[in-house]
Amino acid sequence: MLLLKRTIRPIIIDYAYSVIVPALPEIVRFERLPKAKYGCRLLSSRVLVYALLFKLISFKTHLILDTTTSAFALAAPWIFSFARKIAARNTFIGVGRPTLFVCFNQWSHMLPDLRAPTLFCRSNKCYRPHYPNRPLFHLDN
Repeated sequence: MLLLKRTIRPIIIDYAYSVIVPALPEIVRFERLPKAKYGCRLLSSRVLVYALLFKLISFKTHLILDTTTSAFALAAPWIFSFARKIAARNTFIGVGRPTLFVCFNQWSHMLPDLRAPTLFCRSNKCYRPHYPNRPLFHLDN
């Protein structure tokens, strides 16, 4: 199995995205809808531009651009009024939804841990893991 660095994988995915998405109007057969066809070209060109600039922008900026591109892909059928054309609409939803899911997954890893601290209890005393010798509170029966 080919192991790649974590920073290189999104770039390879972006290059594949920028090659596959402009070909989708011909593959899915909605090339007669100019708004949908140019929407695919716009999405892929935007992804290609910031994939080429991966050395100049931070990963957080890349993630923001990915998120906005995915949101645009999900909203494009209604913005450009081709939502009644099922093939084009489902293609844009199929392109936007997985990438938005990946973006939100990455955002959740970048956020600080907001969960409550874990406590462990021993002989009616509860402790924090960082302070095992100082009881936080006592459990009274």
